Amino acid sequence: MGTRSTWTNVLLAVIALVLGAGFYFLVDATDILRQRTEVSVRELQAVRSELERLRRGIEERGLGVTGAFPGTAAQSVPPRFANADLRDPEAVDGGKLITRSGAETANMNSIINNDAIVSSYWELTYDSLASRNMKEPTRWEPLLAESWEISADKLTFTVHLRPNLFWHDFTDPTTGEAFVQVPVTAHDFRFYIDVIRNEGIHCEPVRNYFNDLDRIDVIDERTFRVIWKEPYFLSESMTLGLSPLPRHFYRFDPARPDEFNENDERNRMIVGCGPWVFQSWEKGSEVVFRRNENYYGIKPHLKEVRFKLIKEPNAALQALRKGEVDQTGLTTDQWMDQTTDELFAQRFRKIEQTRRVYFYIGWNMRTELFADRRVRLAMTHLVDRERILADVYRGLGRIVTGNFFIDSPYYDASIEPYPFDPARAAELLKEAGWADSDGDNILDRNGRRFDFIFLLISNHPYYKKIAPIIKEDMSKVGVIMNILEIEWNVYTQRLNEWNFDACGLGWSLGYEADPHQLWHSAEANRKNSSNHCGFANAEADRIIENGRREFDVDRRIALYRRFHRILHEEQPYTFLLSPCSLSAIHNRYRNVVVYPLGTDINSYWVPLAEQRLGE
Repeated sequence: MGTRSTWTNVLLAVIALVLGAGFYFLVDATDILRQRTEVSVRELQAVRSELERLRRGIEERGLGVTGAFPGTAAQSVPPRFANADLRDPEAVDGGKLITRSGAETANMNSIINNDAIVSSYWELTYDSLASRNMKEPTRWEPLLAESWEISADKLTFTVHLRPNLFWHDFTDPTTGEAFVQVPVTAHDFRFYIDVIRNEGIHCEPVRNYFNDLDRIDVIDERTFRVIWKEPYFLSESMTLGLSPLPRHFYRFDPARPDEFNENDERNRMIVGCGPWVFQSWEKGSEVVFRRNENYYGIKPHLKEVRFKLIKEPNAALQALRKGEVDQTGLTTDQWMDQTTDELFAQRFRKIEQTRRVYFYIGWNMRTELFADRRVRLAMTHLVDRERILADVYRGLGRIVTGNFFIDSPYYDASIEPYPFDPARAAELLKEAGWADSDGDNILDRNGRRFDFIFLLISNHPYYKKIAPIIKEDMSKVGVIMNILEIEWNVYTQRLNEWNFDACGLGWSLGYEADPHQLWHSAEANRKNSSNHCGFANAEADRIIENGRREFDVDRRIALYRRFHRILHEEQPYTFLLSPCSLSAIHNRYRNVVVYPLGTDINSYWVPLAEQRLGE
């Protein structure tokens, strides 16, 4: 009652202010009326901002406000909620963000689609049981889970879901049936595991992570146990990172997995349970999400997020300057040369952050050309990474030699990159039997010329500059590299079918790493797997398998550093570099903070006076 009386008094004060201002306007002159109106509107906006700040402060302390101010929605915030400490107490609700997307995708189903952009869409629309704190990533904090217990042997996790969790409302695209406030239950978590374990589902990269999972036992609607077969150092993060899957939406028949893989109508939608609701996808144009007003937790401040498809980086920067987008990634040239003017600095904030990613050239080891380690090593000696870093990335990145994040303890910093050395490359190629037998300045062996196709994604801002540098250097020792640029969907199809010689790509890296998905030999002979280069090494397999069961961090570091060295010796990839992440965002967005795990879009906010009409 005391809290409600406080809010009543505050609201009465606001009403009195409005009525007083209104009376003054009636008796004053026209010019003064206009001027005073503008002042009063600003004052009221300031009062409303302060009230909103107070309301949020009470909510985030778990006091459960039941009323709401005009233009705001009351929410009962659960105690202990992941990343609540990132919120700005000055924040108000409203506004939208239009961000640039650089590539189209085939579908919206992240289980069968490994595209990074689709994963980011699911991160908006789905919640997991818990989440790492973005400031302190070693700390797990609850989302869908109210609490959990871990057995002493780390094999059994007992999870208790929060009450009042609901799936997003939707209309079935096939039957037209409307689904409203369908509860999220323990059965939906078991359904997720049932789907990804079905061998007919095209989700090999996801399925690999759950090889050591035994089962999920449902105790009741809000309680279940996750039981692992064997100790696995990622079992805690894999369990707490679990998200449910909506049974009522996918209507999965285990005997007919292709209906899940190929259902174009359902795979054009996302039905989640997180803070953002999928609203629409206009292929070739944009994807739209709106704030989930029925969200069980702390709602985002923004009301809408749009991903606008702009493939060309230069067009994206022009769109930013024109106000057509609010945020976009920047190329190194744009960062260094095209965004240094005073007007840009007044309107936008540039953000540079460490990027958990590396770029590489992958050699298809199934082909005659690249089955030989000496040839792969020669290729690396023909890639001038220092020049690429300086000329293409303008020094904004670091050369890498292995698969782990360069700042991770698993990364062996003592391993020196192979130098750019065409003479040494020529020696290795000669050892492998390649020579210019007919004097045409092209290497050959047994009647075959040394030429290959380097597969690139169309309009990639960096690889389209990297490839000509490598092509020129290779030609000097008699190696012919042909460059083929194709659209992303065709590109991934060719990789999945092993229909390539060499490819240029990058991998995003998690906070902790398990090399199994990319490097275990069990994946080398599976189509659609991430081991598209066909790497297979018995010692590497043993390290991967032992590392999965090693809970001692120091011993696991030693194992993974040895694994790093094996990759360095075998060169299935020519590891290029880890670039900085470069972007720009309009200055009206507040609380855009770079944490060890990135930025938190749910914490962004826009002052009322800077929100655009209709927001």
